Amino acid sequence: MVLLIAPWSTFWERNLWLETWPWFGGVVQLAAMRGAVSGVGAVNMGAGIWELLAWVREGVGRLRPRDAQPASPEVVAPAPSEDTGSCVQDR
Repeated sequence: MVLLIAPWSTFWERNLWLETWPWFGGVVQLAAMRGAVSGVGAVNMGAGIWELLAWVREGVGRLRPRDAQPASPEVVAPAPSEDTGSCVQDR
């Protein structure tokens, strides 16, 4: 959130970096630099929201009671064949 808002605030214009290195101030004051930093902040916020939603979806699946989960299909034995032949020979 800070990266999204800070470049457009007065904090950005008055800080230790600009007082220590005045030549750095020209680059930092460019609208393109402010926009780039805000863009990184926006991407960071989007990734955080994406991760939060994934975490919530995963957590909701774990909290679901076992009775509410679909039952596994029953295994049905195949019907006996009506084959008249036998593997055992009568003697």
